[in-house]
Amino acid sequence: MALVDFILNLAGLLLWLSWRAAKFDPLAQAKASTLAGTLKMARGPHSRRGVLLAAVAGLLLIRAIFYWQVGPALDWTPTLDLTVTALPFRSDYFSRVLLFSVLSFGRALGLACLWVVFLAILKHGAADTDPLRKLARVTLGRLARWPGPLLLLVALVLGTGVWMTLQPLLARLGIGPRTAASAQVFQQGLLVTARELLTLRYLFAVFLVAHLLHSYVYFGSYAAWDSVNDAGRTLLRPLRWLPLRLGRVDFAPVVGIALVFLLSEMALRYLPKLNPH
Repeated sequence: MALVDFILNLAGLLLWLSWRAAKFDPLAQAKASTLAGTLKMARGPHSRRGVLLAAVAGLLLIRAIFYWQVGPALDWTPTLDLTVTALPFRSDYFSRVLLFSVLSFGRALGLACLWVVFLAILKHGAADTDPLRKLARVTLGRLARWPGPLLLLVALVLGTGVWMTLQPLLARLGIGPRTAASAQVFQQGLLVTARELLTLRYLFAVFLVAHLLHSYVYFGSYAAWDSVNDAGRTLLRPLRWLPLRLGRVDFAPVVGIALVFLLSEMALRYLPKLNPH
């Protein structure tokens, strides 16, 4: 069931990304006096975006009904794993499983936006034609042009704010950690957001593996591939002063991947977990 939830979250993210990208559709932006303008959809861009948002809402509702019907039979407890704490939801209560469906997608969306924030920082000086730069612009809009430190601060504030908003409800339902002091809730929000930031190690690894493959295998000239390879090269700049090349073999990507996971595991070990009680 966890795999099903993961796949449905991906489907929801694709629908959400289509909603964000709809306003960048050249046919939607074309004027009626042009040839492209005559090819506009009869419903218009706003109607299409509304349909996409409705599809996301429908997906969350339908899967909640599915979990509600199937979960008790499979003795399955939906759990939202935030690394620092796990939030269990009873599958025999529709309200609980609907909340899980919304929060599960919300977390996936938050992580996706966090990864895109990193892409915006990594590709800050890239041309607007760069595919990863385009993805950041479609997802974040004007925020993609903000300075990197400010983007990270916004991500930290939003993540903490979401936790502070949800924590009283989760505590009242007996799902989340109970606390009365707002300062403790704020600290919990910072901790949850910091732990979520560590998921960037998987994105780092993708870029570094792609850069490693690009060094020895020619996959052709594709803008997306070149953009990913350039991102891996950028991540390895702090290691360029080290003698990691032996002949024609460059060990920098391997060392980079090892360092990323070593440092993230050390951070996960020393960051405290939340007490569910």
